[in-house]
Amino acid sequence: MGQYVRVDVQILKSDLNEFQESIYELKRAFEETGLNVESLKSQWTGEAADRFMSCFFKETMVYEELIKELELMQERFVMSHKEYCKAKDDLLNLVDDFKV
Repeated sequence: MGQYVRVDVQILKSDLNEFQESIYELKRAFEETGLNVESLKSQWTGEAADRFMSCFFKETMVYEELIKELELMQERFVMSHKEYCKAKDDLLNLVDDFKV
């Protein structure tokens, strides 16, 4: 037997906005951390500093990839939201046009 998922487009829109805000905050936190590390870089030298910077650079690449994936996911969710809204509107129009 088929299973159905009930979608409330208003709640979905609210969730999308919250998701977008979370991505923005994550990007901002990563940028702030990067600025702090750059500041540290000018004050710290030596082998430990070089290793730390190397590890931080590698982690930054991982974080950037994570952000890209989250942004792609958000785009797919936005498209799904549009499709759900269109389906809802189409159904309402069909019901309105139905004559007995």
